[in-house]
Amino acid sequence: MEVNRDSVPSQKRQQTSKYAGALFAGTIWDLQEGTMTMFAAEIVGTGILIFIGCMGCIGTMGPEPPPPMQTALTFGLTVNLIIMMLGHVSGAHLNPAVTIGAIIVGLKTIPTAIIYILGQFVGATVGYGLLKTITPAELFSNGDLNSTVGLCVTVVHPGINSIQAVLIESPYTGCSMNPARTFGPAFWNNAWKDQWVDGGMVGSGQANVPEISSPGGWADQYSAFVDFLVMRCKKCLNDGAS
Repeated sequence: MEVNRDSVPSQKRQQTSKYAGALFAGTIWDLQEGTMTMFAAEIVGTGILIFIGCMGCIGTMGPEPPPPMQTALTFGLTVNLIIMMLGHVSGAHLNPAVTIGAIIVGLKTIPTAIIYILGQFVGATVGYGLLKTITPAELFSNGDLNSTVGLCVTVVHPGINSIQAVLIESPYTGCSMNPARTFGPAFWNNAWKDQWVDGGMVGSGQANVPEISSPGGWADQYSAFVDFLVMRCKKCLNDGAS
């Protein structure tokens, strides 16, 4: 069935613009419905991310240290799993930078976002602590016997300064891009040096401010797409019932 793509998205963009305008006009300080359920989902999701993701960085029972592809696939596939599990509950942000971006584009209010971020930090702390608890101390490392850095702890390479690290995250900084993911390992290893270096927070604002300021930007397009999918699902269910 052919769908008129011009009429549906344009109407949805107008609805989204009204929603975002109302949110920033007077309701940005309201607690959104279902916030505590979403809070629990963020704790569970971020905990799973750190537990399984950092497990993939352990190198004492395989290649030492683990190849970059192993770490990348472990974190990437875990994020995919969590989105499928909890995306319908909280959106599976798992990252304060993502939540800040959601405020900017008008998808989350400030009180709800604060609770989201709290849940993410709690989840990261619990997830790493659980991994540390079940793993023998002599195996809890990336396998590099000369390393003085704890497992999954992000550090800035001594060859670059903090300003360079903030401007672009790379293998020289651990490339966390997630303050909660950075906090969990730092908390359990008491490793706070340069932990403020996390370009994800700045990057989320930099990426989203131009989008929300332009008509038909990311927020409008995303909402229009989601509403379109919901409308199509309802139509399929109605057709099936009849």
